[in-house]
Amino acid sequence: MSDVSELLLVQRFDADRGWFDFEVEKQDDGSEVHYAAKRFGLLRDDVSTGMDQLPAERILELIAAFKQKSLVADNEAQTKLRVAGRQILYQQLAEAYAFGLACFSSIYNREHLTTVLSQHDLGKQAKALTSTGSYNKWNAITALLYGRWVNTDTDAPIADGEHEGIANRAYRRDRSAEKYGCVLATLEGSKVSRPLTKSAVADSVRQWDCLAG
Repeated sequence: MSDVSELLLVQRFDADRGWFDFEVEKQDDGSEVHYAAKRFGLLRDDVSTGMDQLPAERILELIAAFKQKSLVADNEAQTKLRVAGRQILYQQLAEAYAFGLACFSSIYNREHLTTVLSQHDLGKQAKALTSTGSYNKWNAITALLYGRWVNTDTDAPIADGEHEGIANRAYRRDRSAEKYGCVLATLEGSKVSRPLTKSAVADSVRQWDCLAG
């Protein structure tokens, strides 16, 4: 790999741990749990200090937790509280942003993230993520968080973790969510919040008209 391409890849995986506003929760036994995004269980330890890694198994756990906790809860809330629907979306994107920053917090996460992408039939995104060309790395994140497995015979959705036993399956991205990749890229590029807070990110996301509709 050339020095130029190596530099480009390092720049794609250089999110700073200092960008997070970690939340502390005290346990009954007196210990403390430090969260980077509490609702779906993203921990401070998931955000690399540079040398440590976020394993593929942990990335898969976080994707499933985001879908089962954040997306399900928000879909239910938006049904009941239509007026607050946009704010719910902004907060959700702040969590997606935190997940992505954790994935991009170390060059050593590159192999694990591309493995997860390939496991989701997202080989094109995996290849683009590690190429030397121009690519919005956040498209890979939104494809993972907002897609779903389906049975190609019935078009019925398949729960995460249950797809491996089904031969006729496919992973389908949520095309309506692809615009979020542009929003998240702009957030990182503008270095909107240091440290990262859900309210600050949500306030910044609100300004993009591409979320409308």
